Amino acid sequence: MLLIIVLSLVFLVLVLYRLALSDIFFGVCPEGQMKVITVGESYHDFFHSVTGYKKVDNKLVPLENKEKDQRGQMQRRLGIYWIGLWPIYKVPYYKFDWTTITRGEKEQIERKSEMVNTIFFRFEYPLEFKGMETSDNFKMTVVIQVLVEVFCPELARFKARNWLNVLKAAIESKVRDFVGSKNFEQIRGLKTEMTTKKDDFVKDILDLNKREKDIANPGMEDIIGVRIITANFQRIDAEDQKAIDALEKKAIAEREAQARLAAVELEVQIAEKKKAARIIEGEGEKSFLNSTTMHLATKPEAAKIAAIGALPKGLTSLVQEGAVNVSIGSGKTS
Repeated sequence: MLLIIVLSLVFLVLVLYRLALSDIFFGVCPEGQMKVITVGESYHDFFHSVTGYKKVDNKLVPLENKEKDQRGQMQRRLGIYWIGLWPIYKVPYYKFDWTTITRGEKEQIERKSEMVNTIFFRFEYPLEFKGMETSDNFKMTVVIQVLVEVFCPELARFKARNWLNVLKAAIESKVRDFVGSKNFEQIRGLKTEMTTKKDDFVKDILDLNKREKDIANPGMEDIIGVRIITANFQRIDAEDQKAIDALEKKAIAEREAQARLAAVELEVQIAEKKKAARIIEGEGEKSFLNSTTMHLATKPEAAKIAAIGALPKGLTSLVQEGAVNVSIGSGKTS
């Protein structure tokens, strides 16, 4: 008899667990996800399996430091949750469209669409925007990686329908404005910077979360129950390869012209330095002669030299050649 009771209980547990896998009466929820309970087509409640968070009204909020997980023991250990009497209370499936990055020889954005009955609390999505025009009319494809938290399933699932499309549309307007405010060369120059740090544009994306001062244009938290945690540029690529090649040739020509101009400027600098050196050298020689003349002028012989210079031209030549001997000061000539 005891064996029959034990077997019956085991069978009952297996049946209930099997029903829970189908979200009938009970439900199971993977870690880091949530499930919405409906009555008919209307939102009723949700249950979650997100460690460190609790449900307050229709939202998930972090546990305080001293708070404990409020879920029941069966929920925490077995991951089984009470839904309600089926088929009045159900966990419906819905179509969800999103994108992922496939790794291979070249990274590609892969679009996916599936019927799902869970919502990831925190997930990273690559958002691809095509046809973004620069100020000089070059079309660019921009991929931005955003990490988001869905903290209000009611808003995300029922008020926004496909919350990710709403979020993407809001970010697209920011991307279009940013790309349109810069030319192609500026975009290429910002390529590395935008993938490694949060600049003003990323701040603008994060500001989409709340717009408390703009009542007519609320933020994403109020519209779809989603907040953006981080946003980073993955890549920015031009869509017209011919235009890129033409710009590359232009850039090469400009670099070559700059190199030639730099060489000419260097030659001019060298010439100017040589000219300055010659001027300094000439001034040095002139200064040397002047100083030597002044030095000789202070010697006794200077008077004799001056006297010889004062003689008639013919006599001066004879004196210089040593043909005659002139004795200055004695008044005699021989």
